[in-house]
Amino acid sequence: MLRRSPSDAPLAAPPRIAAVSFLNTKPLVHGFDDLAREAGGPRVPKLQLHVPSRLLASLESGKADLALCPVIDYFRSERPLTLVPCGGIGCQGPTLTVMLYSRKPWRDVTDLYADTDSHTSVALAQIILHGLFQCRPKLHRLTRSQVHFDHAGPPTVLLIGDKVVTHAPPRRLYPHQLDLGQAWLELTGLPFLFAVWMARPEVDLGDWPLRLDGLKQRNLRRVPEIASEYAPKLGWPVNLAEQYLGHSMRYDVGPAQKQAVETFAQRCLALNLIDQPRPLSWMAYVPPSIPSLS
Repeated sequence: MLRRSPSDAPLAAPPRIAAVSFLNTKPLVHGFDDLAREAGGPRVPKLQLHVPSRLLASLESGKADLALCPVIDYFRSERPLTLVPCGGIGCQGPTLTVMLYSRKPWRDVTDLYADTDSHTSVALAQIILHGLFQCRPKLHRLTRSQVHFDHAGPPTVLLIGDKVVTHAPPRRLYPHQLDLGQAWLELTGLPFLFAVWMARPEVDLGDWPLRLDGLKQRNLRRVPEIASEYAPKLGWPVNLAEQYLGHSMRYDVGPAQKQAVETFAQRCLALNLIDQPRPLSWMAYVPPSIPSLS
């Protein structure tokens, strides 16, 4: 069982940590550099930021010891990993940033052009289209040039991340629009977990899961400040960013999220989106007590 250590206890070997570069990750990592200095001084490596699809390779290669990976990568990894439930990126309903767009009704979709920045979202789109609309479209990679949607654009598109806000297809061209977080809730009755901290099981993380959980809880009390700082840089309206971070996204990983991961894996396996089942290995973890906000 991971026990809480004093906040000023240094680590003998500070872990290298990698996370997602999107706005939705800021409540998990905002202030990381200050946290790192408090924990271990200049010996702590800087936070690595990537698109979600690059994080597994960083973790497998040893360039990172703890990474905020897409959930499906746990099942696709060539080596066993440990799920660390001190934080994740999830939802319980609409996400605002994981969207399907189509020119035709969903049951008529035959080709899906997917933004592959998130492996989990690509799999989720296929699960939703099959589970709700009984269709299995052919998957294509969405190229950068196709993100500029016009009358000649792809017929059906999966778009994720900040670009949903900054480069969303117009409804007049794509009248059918579906938020995958809401669709998953309708299909299963469960929340969804897109990404969660993962580590190689042999790596000693020390008290870093506790430190990161504490950082998350502190940041969730500072959402307006975080939205004001990052939204203009990423092309978001500040009020929309505040709603998104404070209400649309969920960052804790509890029993319902763990059940959602199990259900997601079962549906991936049924559609041959993963090769074989892999038992879920969650780090035994006692979160820190959360101080009153009053």
